[in-house]
Amino acid sequence: MRIQSMLPDLALLGTETHFLTDYGDEINYILPWDIFTQEMAEEALTSARHVVVQARMLRNMILK
Repeated sequence: MRIQSMLPDLALLGTETHFLTDYGDEINYILPWDIFTQEMAEEALTSARHVVVQARMLRNMILK
């Protein structure tokens, strides 16, 4: 398992996305549900699941 394999998923789920999902685009007064599509939500969920699997694998390697 390579930690680098997690980076694209972590970038997708990064700080900027986190703020947009919680607060929307405050500068342009756009609500979160007007920013993201169903497809984007599904992609984020897939990425989050991938990161969880990779993190568990990493944890198991460390605790071995």
